[in-house]
Formats: sequence, structure tokens, C-alpha cells
Amino acid sequence: MIIQLADGRQFMLSAIDDFDIEIAQTRRNQKLMEFLEQRARQAQTIPLDEVKRQFGLS
Repeated sequence: MIIQLADGRQFMLSAIDDFDIEIAQTRRNQKLMEFLEQRARQAQTIPLDEVKRQFGLS
């Protein structure tokens, strides 16, 4: 639904579900966001074959 004010400004009103609320709450979790930012900056990764070997899956 689009709501238009007398001055011409428009706003969209839409239904939200639990997932939208969960996303908003997750984004407000500062510790988690900092962890994810730090993790994203890591250049080193472990190849899947190495992980499988370490866990005895290959």
C-alpha cells in the first residue's frame, strides 16, 4: 500500500513477517556484526578437502 501525504511525499506500507523482525534484531546485535565483519576480512580459508581430512570424512 502506498500512502501519499498532501505535500506529495509517499510512503510504502507493507506486511512484515517474523523473518523481517529477526533480520532487524540480528542487525542490531553489535557483537555478531563485529564478528561477521572481522571474519569477512580474513583472507585465509581452509579447502573443503582439508576439512574433510581433519574430520576423517575422506
